[in-house]
Amino acid sequence: HAAAIVFASGARLKMCGLNLTHQFLITDATVNSISGLDTPQSSFAVSLMNFSLSRAQSLVGVRRAPLHDPCAVLAVTHPSLFDFEELSVEVETESSLTRGMTVIDQRTTRPRLLPNTLVAKHIDTPEAMRVLVDSLKGH
Repeated sequence: HAAAIVFASGARLKMCGLNLTHQFLITDATVNSISGLDTPQSSFAVSLMNFSLSRAQSLVGVRRAPLHDPCAVLAVTHPSLFDFEELSVEVETESSLTRGMTVIDQRTTRPRLLPNTLVAKHIDTPEAMRVLVDSLKGH
């Protein structure tokens, strides 16, 4: 219900849905490259990433995990890394089957609802990873 209120508020919003965050994945190779930085920030990130990879391995059988929160931060700090589309986003609050899901109007055959959100559709993954790694170098 809180998210529904936010999307209806008229505030200028950006959204990074799962379709976007699953484009920004870490693997063991990512962890190995970051662990070589040997900073307090990188050590902390490596422990979090190892946990995420172990969790992904146990849940889906693959050591590959999306970085949801960094996508949200990068959408604000480095918006040029993303392709955004203005769309109407609402949150379902009534249905027992879809309660809490975001509904994005992407119709092409008839008029869309008025846009209220910049929805990230694509991320420049190599460049975003470079920004993430640079942020862990301990400047």
